[in-house]
Amino acid sequence: MSSSTESPASGTQPKRRAGLLKLAAWGVGLPAALVGLYAGLGFWVAPKVIRSQVVSQVAEKYHRTAAIGEVKLNPFTFRLEAHDFRLPDADGKPMIGFDALTVDFSPASIWRGGLAFNEISVIAPKVRLVRRADRRLNIQDLIPPKTDEPAKKVMIDHLEVRNGRAEVVDLARREPLTKTFSPIGFTLKDFSTVSDGGAYVLNALSERGEGLAWRGSLGLNPLASRGAFAISRVQVRPLWEIAREAVPFEVTGGALDLSGSYDFAMKGEALKLGVDVDDVKLSGTGLRAAGADADWIALPQVTASKIHVDVPKQAVSVGLIEATNPSVKAWTETGGGVNLARYAPAAKPAPPQAKTDAKPGPGWTVALPELRVRGGKLDFEERSPAKPVRFVASPLDVTVTGLALPIAAPVQVEASSGVDGGGRVAAKGTVVLDKVSADLDLQADNLDLVRLQPYLGDSVALTLKSGAASAAGKARFADGGLSFDGMAQIDRLHTVDNVLGQDFVNWRSLRLDGLSATTKPFAVKVREVVAREPYAKVVVGPNYVMNVTSILNPKAAAAAPPPAPAPVKKASLFARKPKPAPAPPPPPPSAPKAALPIEIALVRIVAGRMDFADLTLNPNFAAGIQSLDGTIKGLSGRQDARADVALEGEVDRFSPVKIDGQINYFAARSFTDLKMSFQNMEMTTLTPYSGKFAGYRINKGKLNIDLEYRIDDQKLDANHRVVINQLELGEKVDSADATKLPVKLIIALLKDRHGVIDIPIAISGTLDDPKFKVWPVIWKIVGNLFTKIVTSPFALLGSLGGGGEDLQFIDFAPGASTLDEAGKAKVTQLAKALAERPALNLEIPMTSDPQADRAALVEARFKAGLRAAAGERLGKKSTPAAVDAALADGKTRHAILSDFYRKQFAAKPEPPKAEGDKAAVQAAEITWLEDKLRSRVAVSDQDLAQLGRTRAEAVQTALMEDGQVNATRVFVTNAAATPTEGGGAVRMTLSLS
Repeated sequence: MSSSTESPASGTQPKRRAGLLKLAAWGVGLPAALVGLYAGLGFWVAPKVIRSQVVSQVAEKYHRTAAIGEVKLNPFTFRLEAHDFRLPDADGKPMIGFDALTVDFSPASIWRGGLAFNEISVIAPKVRLVRRADRRLNIQDLIPPKTDEPAKKVMIDHLEVRNGRAEVVDLARREPLTKTFSPIGFTLKDFSTVSDGGAYVLNALSERGEGLAWRGSLGLNPLASRGAFAISRVQVRPLWEIAREAVPFEVTGGALDLSGSYDFAMKGEALKLGVDVDDVKLSGTGLRAAGADADWIALPQVTASKIHVDVPKQAVSVGLIEATNPSVKAWTETGGGVNLARYAPAAKPAPPQAKTDAKPGPGWTVALPELRVRGGKLDFEERSPAKPVRFVASPLDVTVTGLALPIAAPVQVEASSGVDGGGRVAAKGTVVLDKVSADLDLQADNLDLVRLQPYLGDSVALTLKSGAASAAGKARFADGGLSFDGMAQIDRLHTVDNVLGQDFVNWRSLRLDGLSATTKPFAVKVREVVAREPYAKVVVGPNYVMNVTSILNPKAAAAAPPPAPAPVKKASLFARKPKPAPAPPPPPPSAPKAALPIEIALVRIVAGRMDFADLTLNPNFAAGIQSLDGTIKGLSGRQDARADVALEGEVDRFSPVKIDGQINYFAARSFTDLKMSFQNMEMTTLTPYSGKFAGYRINKGKLNIDLEYRIDDQKLDANHRVVINQLELGEKVDSADATKLPVKLIIALLKDRHGVIDIPIAISGTLDDPKFKVWPVIWKIVGNLFTKIVTSPFALLGSLGGGGEDLQFIDFAPGASTLDEAGKAKVTQLAKALAERPALNLEIPMTSDPQADRAALVEARFKAGLRAAAGERLGKKSTPAAVDAALADGKTRHAILSDFYRKQFAAKPEPPKAEGDKAAVQAAEITWLEDKLRSRVAVSDQDLAQLGRTRAEAVQTALMEDGQVNATRVFVTNAAATPTEGGGAVRMTLSLS
């Protein structure tokens, strides 16, 4: 066959090849066309359809106009993007929206049996949740109609919400409430819902490791769900950031774990929602006030259990809330207040209330049967003192039972805490929250008082070295007033005077039993106060200021000059019965003073001590009262109250002290009737005083002091008695302050024959006189006494012997040396007084008067010579009576004088011739003869001296006549002759030594 010949088979082969090419073209082109069509529909048509369907479906189902921006769909990656969606509420305001939504669908949905998404992302979602006045939620408008279709499973690998915003509006309240939460953001991984028959299971895990687990049922028509849930490791700060505008403080950390169940249903307008939380645990949380740089409240762990929430009934019940090891740091701030107040929201002016006819519904109720704090710590610092005071209460345990809102019943509170320093406080009782009242049993033990030192500041120059306070009883607070009934005690108190560096007031214990105190009205009652081993020290400092003044008012004590002695109101010196002084003018009437509401039934002092020291002396003086025991009964602030005082102690083993009487301690200036007795005290302890003020040491002596004070209505009547036994001065001491008075003479005048000095001192005055001070008056009385003793020593002897100052003087007739009756009486009184003062010596001067005594002696000697001459003339007929008769007769007297003249002058008398009758001439001659004979009599100075001696011996003899005065105590001394004034009696002036 030739090659040109075509067979039938060769003709059909090109056609078959062309057919195959066409078929291949269709095989490639059709899918490409379909892909292109799919792409076109997906990229361009579907977004428009979606936008249209969203708007139309919202309009059809909800009768609202929704708005949606650009929509993008990638049909190959199944990624949908939508922008600017807005769904309004029924009132036209925004309800739901977002700026951007991204949905990345996963093909795994095909084999996973549900809706699977690689990613869902929502940017800037916005939700406005409104509770309307009819108490219906606006979100209920969006509930879809009921359907029998089962809900599909949903699986999301990555779910993210960023920059969300939620606005909550409650119009059912009396005052509408609006809260905004922004920004809201969270991320979830592996979010899924798994259907288990009719139930679903959801598990989600955030990028921060937060877990969400849910198992339950979900129905959409009607909308209902029930199930159990568990949330773990949820970070609290992001939650706070959502609600930061509603919370006035910052949450700096913490994690939340909770688990429970719920039951939700919405049928029409009927809402059913109940939530039961089994356990809630909040750990590692810190709360920081606005503007603070640290957490002041730390909550390491807070747990709550058995929580039930019934939303329709607006009821919440919590079985238990317990905070473990919480700590609070607090302090007082400048200008007052406490730093913790900064946790509260700032006060805002109340908005004007809108008028509405709607009646507010019932509020929420909350029941919290038990609230606990375990192992808490309160660190509080009081910063108002110059040196802050810090208190730390730890471990602090508090249990509160019966809490409820609204408040319907009192709550029970039980709290206890340790206090740094070893103390402990506890309280248990009932607190009424709505009326702010409390009824508590309190117990405080061993609270350290030293930490209170900064409160004393510069106002008191006192240092607290130790002290512990305790109390137990029932405290009540109501109507702004506080009351306490129980006991209080302070142990081991030790205080030191900052100025002198010495102990001030100490005690082993001070216990108040039966204590009842109130603040409204203020009143204090105590059944018994027991002070065991109390001690007080009273010191006169080198600046003459008492330590009490220096301690309680240091600034005034430093500036105050030494007090000047006050004028003496009245004093009696050695008088048997003091004469009353003229009564002072009555003070102006004053308003009656209100009674001080303090009542103390009994004060018991056990083993008390008191020391007194005077640092103005060198060497210093110190004395003390030891073993002071006794009682004070009936202390009261009433003006008519009388407290019975009975105290006994001793200065040393042999020197008892006794204090008894009645006094109103809270109004001592109104009434005091008190006696104090100090017996058998050794005077050698007073040597510092005697050396400084008397100029002598004390070698020996005992001192008894009895003090008696009576004050009635500001009027003082005090009688003191100082008895010194066997006082013996020692060596002289050089002292610039020593008195110039003759101390030994004063002591000799005061000391009786038994060696006792007995000095009574009486004082009276009115305490209303600001110049009247008791002790300055006493010292002035003593000073006046010593001055008067020196200047008028015989006044003292006169009080002892029954005479007066005249005992110092003995009068003699001129020329006489014998005592008259008055002189004898004086000497007798003087002898009696000297017998009472055996240490005194009496000096009797040999007294004579050159004029009066000389004239008297001349006259006496002339008369004696004349009588002798008369006796010679009468001879055997001479008798005293005959001599007197002869001298009385003029003629005989003349003859006797003439004989006497001739004998004295050995010559015949030649009187001058006188005129007149015979009787006149005779009288003139008698006068001439007497004058001549008197001139013949000579009295020498020796005669006068002898007369003085005779007089002194007469007094000396009379003093010793009854043997009361020893001769060794009486001295006859020379004395210069002195003329007698007025020509009267010659006065002998006695002196003491």
